[in-house]
Amino acid sequence: MYKKYFEKLSDIKVPEKLVEETVMMARDKNEAKGLSDETRRSGYSFRYLGTAALAACLAGVFMLTVFFGADKSSWQGEKKENSFIITANAMEAQNLGVDVSDTVIGAYAGESAGSWAMYENFEKTSEEVPAYFQSYCLNSFNIEGEGIESVTFRANAKGTYFAISPDGYYSSDTLPQTSQAERFTDMSLSNSAYSAEELLTYQDGLSYGEIYCDTFTYHNKDDRDFINLCNKLEFVVEGDSKYPEQAACLKKLWIYEEEIISEKAEGIPSGEKLGNLYLELAEASDELQELVLKDATVDVVVNFSDGSSETKTLLMGLLSGENGKWLTISMK
Repeated sequence: MYKKYFEKLSDIKVPEKLVEETVMMARDKNEAKGLSDETRRSGYSFRYLGTAALAACLAGVFMLTVFFGADKSSWQGEKKENSFIITANAMEAQNLGVDVSDTVIGAYAGESAGSWAMYENFEKTSEEVPAYFQSYCLNSFNIEGEGIESVTFRANAKGTYFAISPDGYYSSDTLPQTSQAERFTDMSLSNSAYSAEELLTYQDGLSYGEIYCDTFTYHNKDDRDFINLCNKLEFVVEGDSKYPEQAACLKKLWIYEEEIISEKAEGIPSGEKLGNLYLELAEASDELQELVLKDATVDVVVNFSDGSSETKTLLMGLLSGENGKWLTISMK
């Protein structure tokens, strides 16, 4: 099938300048190696002829590449496999003062966002135990790679999803800016016991998020090789009383919460008693989150401009640090 191409090989002329330049490069390398004049005299003729022939071959290969490349339907070179990397605050994880696995790429403290219960205006209107939420701000999270068209995030475990702030956690309405909201599409939420609208209405301002979803796609409209998602994403952990083990934790959590409220209402609360109650509250919260995050994963799917894609799976977990529990992200 390539007969018509090879018949044209006799028409290919090797540029004389290319041969001369290749020979000069070879001579320079010989001199750089410190070869003696005698060695160069005895061996240069052979090197010159060999290099000239190589130059002719290279020129022919170059011209054939252009020639064959003109008909890509007939022949295509092997494509380079696309790939990407995820960078987070791995240094923060290493500074927690505990043994951290080499697979951990980030650790985030819950105190930077907050926790809240699902009831309106902080008023519990029924005996039903309210759901509990903890947000973790991903204040350092980046994706790097060439030719990235979009990135799809997918939280796979019930009770885990994202709170998105397209313009950043600390954006101000008083400053002129172009909204980044159009970069986020294909949002859906099935991992929560509530709708995205309910979460936005009743989250009591303890999450920065404007959009709640467990799946979304970010479009790299600037064709950047480094996609900065810092201060745009929070990872939310939600407890649900329909699961027996979680229900037991939720019940304990709200018993301690009600005792704290009662103690404060007495006017002169006992510092020691409050301290113990807060400790019990934190332990119940940690136990609940560990149940939700057991085997929890997030898929990060990068779609490249050539139509290919690559998926990396992240493991979500909890780690005890000096300042309580930290959300950890590890490479699976």
